[in-house]
Amino acid sequence: MKKVVLLTGSALALGLTFLVVILLSSMRPTLDKEALAVADRLLAAGNPQEALAIYQQLSDQGQPSSALYFNMGNAHYQQGDLPAAYAAYLQSLDLAPRDADIRHNLALVEQQLSVNPS
Repeated sequence: MKKVVLLTGSALALGLTFLVVILLSSMRPTLDKEALAVADRLLAAGNPQEALAIYQQLSDQGQPSSALYFNMGNAHYQQGDLPAAYAAYLQSLDLAPRDADIRHNLALVEQQLSVNPS
């Protein structure tokens, strides 16, 4: 004869909470790495405006990553848009606070903005 195990209310609630967390985490959008790679190649080839269009689309889709915002900052920098570069580097730093490259680029833009305020 099989033994029937009844779950208490708190055990059932805990199980349902766990299930909801798993479902929500699987629904979170992931970064489209192929699109990011295309944008990175465009940026490296000297096409920051085209790269920015892709970076912005990825950002608008709610796919944040420090690499996305870092390279978005680089694209803005290449176009001479220092305030936008600064804002993108800050977003990148927020996601990767220990990244030395982000800190370097942020300091460079801060220095240029203080010398040439717009």
